[in-house]
Amino acid sequence: MNQRLFRLGGILGLSIALITTPALAAETEKTPEAYADQHFEDIVLDHIQEGPALYDMTTSENLSFGPLHPVMTPSRTYMTSEEKFPLGEALEFTNEYVAVVYQDDVPVNVIGTYEVAEEEYGFSTFGYGQELAIALDALDDQEGDIVYQAQRSAWFEMNGETMIPLTPGTKTFVGEETISLTSYKELAGDLYTAPGEPSDSDLVGGAPAADESATPQELRRYGIAFLASIPLIYLVFRRRIHG
Repeated sequence: MNQRLFRLGGILGLSIALITTPALAAETEKTPEAYADQHFEDIVLDHIQEGPALYDMTTSENLSFGPLHPVMTPSRTYMTSEEKFPLGEALEFTNEYVAVVYQDDVPVNVIGTYEVAEEEYGFSTFGYGQELAIALDALDDQEGDIVYQAQRSAWFEMNGETMIPLTPGTKTFVGEETISLTSYKELAGDLYTAPGEPSDSDLVGGAPAADESATPQELRRYGIAFLASIPLIYLVFRRRIHG
């Protein structure tokens, strides 16, 4: 009976992992453009089968995709330093590219691809939302860099050293129509810890902090490993209890 439960637990863990991680999402290509061309449509179709309303979409399979935007982010070094940095050093590339998803020619959501290894691109995220999709669709520079601030899910267009909020939530966070990079540093600097320093969650009594450099693919693999290890954890505790 216990062996049967063990096997069932293993099957269940792996099944959940496979269900939550579509096979297509695990495939890679040599360039972000190749990944977008080969996989974006199938990934979106897989997701909307689960429930199109979750993604601000319908069941229509008339899909198209906008150009890829490189995603930048304020570097921790810049955000925690009192020194001035040139724009090229204040922002760093996240290795992710995002594109608008169009359904029946309407911008409905955003999908991304990520460099998981050198010259190897895979799936990052689908579901950044319709507000961002509409904002990216309206940009004058359809292939320009955009900036993402993860802690507040804030998205910006850059115009020189001026940051332009792209979504209503970002505008609320900033409180203005535009903000300079220097002013943004003053506004959001407390959201960052200097490289090598512990964050609040690293302190005594806090939960272990997630690796801020972990990619979406790495987090997905951690989830698979955890689910698949459930039967082993059960077996170890069973032996200790009955040993």
